[in-house]
Amino acid sequence: MEPDRLKRIEHIWVKLDLDKQNEQGNYSFKKFYQNHGFDLESELEKYPIRELANEKEKHMLISSLRRGNIQHITLETGEAVFIEVDPENKKIQFYDMDFKELSILL
Repeated sequence: MEPDRLKRIEHIWVKLDLDKQNEQGNYSFKKFYQNHGFDLESELEKYPIRELANEKEKHMLISSLRRGNIQHITLETGEAVFIEVDPENKKIQFYDMDFKELSILL
């Protein structure tokens, strides 16, 4: 019988490295661990996002963004936008409804 093994859960961000390919033509991955210095929840709190006011919506938003999804959100001004996480550059990127980059001032 195998001894009980401790299971360690570690949250990491994984991104395709489009600059590197192996011999088979597959792209490698860039990995960003917790000590990389990007905290999604605290970064989101910097922005006027309506969904953060409701705990259930906040949890669903954070969960989806952690999986790498682009999310539709509403700013406090009522403007509908899309957001995605850029863990490599430690930021959240905003887009208008035509997917043009936006600069959201803090």
